[in-house]
Amino acid sequence: MAATALSEDLSSDQLYGDDATHPIPSVTTLDTHELFDNGSSELSIIVRGPLGGDKRSQSRLIQKIDNYLALIESEDFAENCGPPSPERTRILVNIPYNSDEVVFVLLDRCQDWVRSAGASLVVERIMWRG
Repeated sequence: MAATALSEDLSSDQLYGDDATHPIPSVTTLDTHELFDNGSSELSIIVRGPLGGDKRSQSRLIQKIDNYLALIESEDFAENCGPPSPERTRILVNIPYNSDEVVFVLLDRCQDWVRSAGASLVVERIMWRG
């Protein structure tokens, strides 16, 4: 899934550059990664405030997921965490419940893409007190 279709009118730096004021401040940072005793792995995306439905926010979210999938598909990940599979490897998106509904639709549409890369995608709607 390419973020470029969502963001034809913005430069790469405007889209993906670090921005401490955005609910996704960095698309390149791994927010958390937990490896469990049973060999399963959970990589979390923490959205730091309600996410809007604008092109930039959608593009940042897609790029962050894409970066997580690149990590999951890497040799280093397989060596340290075992081979990824949707049963053992999950991306958890912690996102404020009052984010734009279009974002939740977008996340739902990402399910097959994430699964085909060897992970499951879980969306957890949270209260944000930021």
